[in-house]
Amino acid sequence: MSSVLTSLYGPVMSSGTVTSYLPLTTAWSAPAQCSSLFLDSGGNLYLNAPEYQNDMPRAPACMPPQISPWWYQSLNTASPTVTLLGGYDFLCPEAYTTVFSSVVDSTTTIGCCPSFYSFGGALWSYGNPWQCESTVPAGTITYAQPYTGSLYTTTSRFVSTPTAIWGVQVNGYIFEAAQTNSATTLNPATSTQSDSTSSSSIGSSSGSASSTSSSGLDTGDKIAIGVGLGVGVPSIVIALVAWLWPRAAGPQRLQQPQMPRD
Repeated sequence: MSSVLTSLYGPVMSSGTVTSYLPLTTAWSAPAQCSSLFLDSGGNLYLNAPEYQNDMPRAPACMPPQISPWWYQSLNTASPTVTLLGGYDFLCPEAYTTVFSSVVDSTTTIGCCPSFYSFGGALWSYGNPWQCESTVPAGTITYAQPYTGSLYTTTSRFVSTPTAIWGVQVNGYIFEAAQTNSATTLNPATSTQSDSTSSSSIGSSSGSASSTSSSGLDTGDKIAIGVGLGVGVPSIVIALVAWLWPRAAGPQRLQQPQMPRD
């Protein structure tokens, strides 16, 4: 028998109860004969009962190995634990149909019934096979029944009317995986601050250069500059604005990318 995989999701502790998850990563493929292998328990007939697979000699693997520990679990009051199906992966068995699906707070609840079985309208927990129902026509039914202790035997009987069959349900959960963004993203605040710092540095350097240049002018040069101010200032202002405009717009362009949202 295949080993039971443990989900990467969990275990989760809540109110003193530890919940573990068993993933169903593939749609379990069962032999065709499984659709008619019934088990009698307490006077009711069940399809895909884990007892059949566990206790009948040479029984085929009609259900994935995760179903048995989920179906027969019990709470230990000393250390309460719960085992559920799913996690990051949950797929109905191949011979099953999804009869219920609901998403609440990024958690998807899924209910599965054997194909061609009717959904009773409510999800039942493990150990309570009342979710999925069908009938077999009048005639001879072959099924397994307890013989002695944990031994089972196969028997047949004739039924004169259609007989109810309960299919063991498979219910589980899918939790949304945590989103991680490995790409390097731009921080507008940091970029703006860095760019502003660069602009300040450029301004300081320019100021220093102007101061240095001015200190090297002789009296004649200063007089020439003073005479030329009336004509040259407008041109200098226009040129200065044209030089500074791309730098002033730089930080605005850096802020345009939207930060990814979780």
